[in-house]
Amino acid sequence: MMKKQKHEKHGLKNKWKYLLAATCMALLIPAAFVSADSGLVSGGQSSVESGGSVSFTVNLENKEEYGTEYSVSIGVSPSPESVTVNNVNANVNAVSGSITVKSADLDGMTSFSGRIYPGEVTEETTFTVSVSVAGDVSSDSGSFSFTVTPAEDDTAEDDTAADDTKEETEEAETVNKETGGMPDTSAKNKSGSGGAGAGLAGATASGTSSTTSSVTYAGSADNYLEKLSVSDYDFTQKFNKTRDTYFVNVPDSVTELEVSATACDDSATVKITGEEDVSADISKIMISVTADNGDVRIYRIYVTHNAEE
Repeated sequence: MMKKQKHEKHGLKNKWKYLLAATCMALLIPAAFVSADSGLVSGGQSSVESGGSVSFTVNLENKEEYGTEYSVSIGVSPSPESVTVNNVNANVNAVSGSITVKSADLDGMTSFSGRIYPGEVTEETTFTVSVSVAGDVSSDSGSFSFTVTPAEDDTAEDDTAADDTKEETEEAETVNKETGGMPDTSAKNKSGSGGAGAGLAGATASGTSSTTSSVTYAGSADNYLEKLSVSDYDFTQKFNKTRDTYFVNVPDSVTELEVSATACDDSATVKITGEEDVSADISKIMISVTADNGDVRIYRIYVTHNAEE
C-alpha cells in the first residue's frame, strides 16, 4: 500500500513538471515568432553583387500600439559602407551603419524606406538587417538578411589584354641587321633559313655590323583619379584613388550637383555623366577615366536625398 502511494506521488510530480514546461513553451514560442512574422521590416533583394545596394522598408502601421513616443533603431551586421533613409530626419552613424528615427519625425507616416550599401566584398558575405521599435507602451522587432557576392573578376581579362598588347609590341619591333649595306627587315628572315642568323654571320665576317631596335609605345596605363569631390557636400567616406564607389547625402531640394574630378596622369581623359539631374531618391553619377593607352576605369557616386534639416 505504501509503495502504491509513493508511485502516485511520483507520477503527480512528473505531471506538474510537464505542465510547467508546457506553460513556459507557450509563453516563449509566441514571443519568438512575433519579431519574425510582425512584418516590421522587409528587404528589396535577397542577394546583390559587390558594389550594389539593397532597399528596405520599415512598416509602422501598428505605431499606435507603441505609444505616443517611440524610436526606431536600424542596425546592419557586419557594418556596411553606408546606410541611408528617405524623406525622414534621422540620426545616421556612417561608421557603424546604424540609424535612429524618433516618432516626432514620423508624424502621419505609416512607413519609411531606405537603402543599404554594403560596399565591396572579396567573398560571399551575408548581411543581417535588424530593426527594433522601443515605445512607452510596447516594443517590436524584426530582421531580414541578404547575401553579397563578389563582382566578376576583370583581372584575368586585363592580363589577357596586357599579353595581347605585349605580343603586338614585340611583333612591331624591327631589328635591322646590315649585311653588305642591305638591311634585313623581313619577319621571315628572323626565323627562316638564311635569315637573321646567316645575315649576322655574314656581317661579322665582313667586319661591319650594326643592330637597331625600335619599340612601339602604347601610351600610359594610368587611369586613376587624383582628386574627386562634390561642391558643398562631403562623401560618407574619405576619397582614395583605388576606391571606385562613393556616397553623398543631399537635401530633397537639390536636383543637380557640381562634380570635380582630376586625373593623376595629364594624358588621361575624364568624363562625368549624371551630375546634371539628381532629383530621384537615389541617383548615380559616373566618372570615366580613359588612360592614354585606352584602358578605362569607372568611379561611381551614389546620391541620396534626406528631408530638409
